Amino acid sequence: MNFIKVKSPFKLGTTKYKHITQSTQLALLVVLIASFFIYNKAGFDGVGVLISAIVAIVTSLLIELVFAITSKNFTSFKNLYCTENLLMIPLITVLLLPLHTPIFVTIVATTIGVWIGKLVYGGYGYSIFNPAIVGVLFAYLSFKSQLATPEGLVYPIQALKTATAELNIVGFNAMDFLGTSGGYGMAVGTASMGLLLILIVLLSLVRAIDWRISLTFLATVFGISAVMGGLVFAQEQVLTGLVIFGALFLVTENVTSPTSRDTKIVFAVIVGLLTVMIRTIGSNVEGVLFAVLIGNLITPFLNRTVKQSNIVSLAKALVFAAVVIVAAGFALNAIVAGSIVIKLTSNMAVVM
Repeated sequence: MNFIKVKSPFKLGTTKYKHITQSTQLALLVVLIASFFIYNKAGFDGVGVLISAIVAIVTSLLIELVFAITSKNFTSFKNLYCTENLLMIPLITVLLLPLHTPIFVTIVATTIGVWIGKLVYGGYGYSIFNPAIVGVLFAYLSFKSQLATPEGLVYPIQALKTATAELNIVGFNAMDFLGTSGGYGMAVGTASMGLLLILIVLLSLVRAIDWRISLTFLATVFGISAVMGGLVFAQEQVLTGLVIFGALFLVTENVTSPTSRDTKIVFAVIVGLLTVMIRTIGSNVEGVLFAVLIGNLITPFLNRTVKQSNIVSLAKALVFAAVVIVAAGFALNAIVAGSIVIKLTSNMAVVM
């Protein structure tokens, strides 16, 4: 079978390629192990995290192996492991799903991510969309009842969604999220936001991820939210859900994000804007996954718009970011406030 391959952001087998992928997979393992201990400490089934990870990894290995053999591209398992980064998709998939995810859903999500999200495009380095997000969104859309919030629990992001409808704050303790007491999250990988922030710094220092795209994404979500409802409201938007996890593993994904400095900033601003829009005026509780997927869709266009970065193009990107943050903040505030007025008017009419 012949594949139409697009240009990869880095050549397979190079030192840069190995450094980025190995550092990212190591960070994913750190988050996985930390989540196991944190959930156990909180009284939940932390062992389920490890079981899900093992199942996802085995599923990924089998699919990759069968695909390589049937495509006549298999030379050795070591080569397959080094070129396809077999831990990346299954680990991200497990960390994006909730702790109570049934094993069969984990298998389906991993299969869709590895096969449909990556292999049909030619393997690692050629995906159009983030493969793990493809599999996880398929799982969320197809198995809503199995992934529904367990009875008696409320995700922090759900409480925030309810408060946002009234432009209120929940009153979370920020230290709970930065430490290990953030509660039962909608994704396994969000057990400790503090750990994720530390990993963002570390991976940025070793140049495994680009700090500009992570910082721009976080600043966009925080900035728009601050204009909408103040600093505490913005803090809660950043610390809940998948925002920090996304800043570490999703928007920085080298294959599906832009390649130049300026387009990375524009990309991060667009993803941040869509995230806040979906969270505040959309029907979904979380918006990061859909926002990143749409960002992946426009990445080829962004790459074609900037041939070479310079001080002028950087200034334009920063001005674009500032304008979007301020304008979107005021616009979303007006939309939410208008919805509140309509709701109050309707209630008064019913009473009368």
